[in-house]
Amino acid sequence: MGLLITTYMFAQSTKIGHSVFLPVLIGDLGALIGSIVSVRLMAHFTKKELGEENLNIEDSSQIIEKRTVREGSVFHRLLTSILDGGRIEILQTKPY
Repeated sequence: MGLLITTYMFAQSTKIGHSVFLPVLIGDLGALIGSIVSVRLMAHFTKKELGEENLNIEDSSQIIEKRTVREGSVFHRLLTSILDGGRIEILQTKPY
């Protein structure tokens, strides 16, 4: 979803006449850092509840057999995954 908004903001910068590259880059970096910090905090506070043991998978071939590989080039798969992510995000949003 963030990549769609970034692309939209870059498109708007050509209409308004000045570049919004730096603010968009700062926003994307802030989102990336925020996601890392939030996952680390959640892991820290749930460590007591869930424990610290690792899940070891002995036979990794079972995982590979269940994984479906999409058809198409790398660019096509990337674009499809971005659009699917945006679609799922929009469908999960509750109207106010």
